[in-house]
Amino acid sequence: MEVAHVQNHGLQMPLPAIHEHPRIEFAPPAKIASFRFTDLLSGPGAQVEANDRAPSAQPDTIAIYHDATRTIYLPEGWTGGTPAELSVLVHEVVHHFQNVFRLKYECPQEREKLAYIAQDRWLAQSSYAGDWVTRSIRRRGEPAL
Repeated sequence: MEVAHVQNHGLQMPLPAIHEHPRIEFAPPAKIASFRFTDLLSGPGAQVEANDRAPSAQPDTIAIYHDATRTIYLPEGWTGGTPAELSVLVHEVVHHFQNVFRLKYECPQEREKLAYIAQDRWLAQSSYAGDWVTRSIRRRGEPAL
């Protein structure tokens, strides 16, 4: 079995490698926002289900991962040509891992935290830390990392 090592809050954890890649689709901002809006109407359960998200996130959602279809929706025109654009993909791929491993969280912000950590580390490694994209995609009310 292949094993990937992932850092979570400074601790390295071995995770089995996954071989199921997410689907990737391009969508207009309205469609991406509609996924977020649909998630908000579904109401939270005792634990955060796959698509429960922070209510404050809806207006500035750039991309979204849809757990049921294992699809990452990126905005039309996305090329991955900059570290900032790639960081959006990194963020959503973290949600794919969380979904495939069936990880549960106590609140939507906890689910987002690991995705933001990975995204910020990607930007830091790309010498892109502190860029406007980091600030623009950070959800309102989300603590600085």
